Amino acid sequence: MTDERKFLRKCIGCGEYKEKKEFIKITAESKTGEIFINPLTNIYGRSCYICKDEKCINTAFKKDKISKILKKRVDVELKNKIIVLLHK
Repeated sequence: MTDERKFLRKCIGCGEYKEKKEFIKITAESKTGEIFINPLTNIYGRSCYICKDEKCINTAFKKDKISKILKKRVDVELKNKIIVLLHK
């Protein structure tokens, strides 16, 4: 991995690399399995990043990528919460 990509994150919808602040972060907490959107840094667990773009969000849910990465079944309600967060 090059130094330029060392601190970048990858969108699970489009596959583009960007800085962490340009994404919506979704984390499944390791102890309880609860899913958080844009969690604080003190929450540990499996995480994934999605661009702040409705197209990327739809792609990630259509291909069930979030469930695969978090290793936890997610429902459509999470998608609705993310889209509401996006439009704020």
